[in-house]
Order: sequence, then C-alpha cells, then structure tokens
Amino acid sequence: MLKAAMLIQRDYADPQQLKEHISQIINSLDPYLHKSGRESIFVYLVHHLQITYEEFIEIQKVIPIENQERMKSLYDHLIEHGIERGKQQGIELGIERGKEQGIELGIEKSILNAFDHKIDLPTIQVITGESLEKIKRVLAKHGRM
Repeated sequence: MLKAAMLIQRDYADPQQLKEHISQIINSLDPYLHKSGRESIFVYLVHHLQITYEEFIEIQKVIPIENQERMKSLYDHLIEHGIERGKQQGIELGIERGKEQGIELGIEKSILNAFDHKIDLPTIQVITGESLEKIKRVLAKHGRM
C-alpha cells in the first residue's frame, strides 16, 4: 500500500509517468485494500490522468484477471455517471439559455414599447442599458424604423 502511495506521490506532476505505473499501482494495492479503497484510488487515477477508453484497455491487459472485471465494472459506472452529469449540465444550460432568451425578449419588448410611446432613442438607451446600435437593430427587426 505504501509503495502505491509513493508511486502516486512521486509521479503526480507527470501524468505520462503515472500512466506508465498505473498497473503496478493497482496490482500492489490488491492484497491490502478492500474493494471500495481500490475503487477510490482508481477513480482518482482515472480523473487525474484523464484516461481514455483505449488507454484503459491497455492498462487492463496487464492487470491480473481477477481485477479486470472489477475495473471494467467501475469504468462503466464512471461512464454512466459522466453521461448523467452531462445530461444534467445540458438541462442546466438549456435553462440558462432560456433565461437569457427571456431577458432578451423582455429587453426587445421594452425597446418597442418605449418607442411606440414616443420616447426618444437616447432615453431608451438609458432605460434599457443597451447600445444605440442594438436599439436600432431591434426597431428595424420589427419594422419600426
């Protein structure tokens, strides 16, 4: 266990060197750590090294067979977690874009409403905080100029 910790610590700043030692690290942990401990270290290594699937397959080839299935299962779990996280980020991004679009529509409506009530462009600019060019674009887009 100490050997694995020392290898990780020594090569932390050099991801390429750490990748070269990853199978040695995982193998040295096998007799000493329960499943969750091994998984924690593996998750750390995968995250820190940004291991691709192809690199994972290469690492898996040099690891004892009894550990390969556990690593494969954990890697699949990490992928599923990444997919779920990506979906959530997509939803959050969609909500944020929706808010931005709503704000833009509100600004456009304010510009059009102010213009329809005969408020001059410099005053509309002060009220909305938008540039004169944008105000003119909005008015032109809606056939008001």
